[in-house]
Amino acid sequence: MVQVGLQLYTVRHAFAGDLSRTLEAVAEIGYKVVELAGFGNMAVRQLRDVLCGLGIKAVSSHVPLESIRRDFPRVVAEAQELGCQYIAIPSPPENVTDHEGDWRFLREELRFYASQFSAAGLQLCYHNHAREFSPLDTGLTPFEILFAKEEPYALQLDVYWASFANYSPEEILTTVPAGCPTIHVKDMTPPPIKEDTVAGAGILDWNAIFTSAMRKGVVYFLVEVDNPQGDPLVTAARGYQFCQQKLHELLTSA
Repeated sequence: MVQVGLQLYTVRHAFAGDLSRTLEAVAEIGYKVVELAGFGNMAVRQLRDVLCGLGIKAVSSHVPLESIRRDFPRVVAEAQELGCQYIAIPSPPENVTDHEGDWRFLREELRFYASQFSAAGLQLCYHNHAREFSPLDTGLTPFEILFAKEEPYALQLDVYWASFANYSPEEILTTVPAGCPTIHVKDMTPPPIKEDTVAGAGILDWNAIFTSAMRKGVVYFLVEVDNPQGDPLVTAARGYQFCQQKLHELLTSA
């Protein structure tokens, strides 16, 4: 069963004021699923209790690879306490350059940590930006290196950044060998600006994207806007309503 969730990075500025109240507002919108991007100013156990009290499940957490390297046992313990299924690396470390060798080394590191997380009952995912689709010094793209074949880690496709790089999200979902249990749902304004915006307010073909995502086996459709205009909770509500309606239309017409 597919579910609509919220990447909490969207409401990070509201978080800074009152995390508990922000999560209450997220629950009032209708969200039952979130992806974490840090824990605000809360202890992990307190955050778990607040989420549980609101009927929200944290299915995934964005964790920088540097943090995983520094304290892998802590990352696992926090994810397990929060009940997460996925750990998603939001971007490559700063020392990964445009040389192919850096990305091949990163691939080996992702393979290693994926096996370690798997032993702890967690799945490692890698989240793309536009950079992964830009040619390296040898002409290959990072995406080709990381996802040329099925890997022990999964893809978390950010459809906006793929589109920003002039790649088709639906084609990626149709052809990529890797698993893809979650996607980031955000739209793109017309060229030449190509800013990110809430799903349904831009130019992306959501019928095609959602259809391909469901065929791929995507379970969680995570609403995200990097830089929401106005109240981020209003943006989160618009994204939720759009995704719920679009998925309902596609599921009932199938």
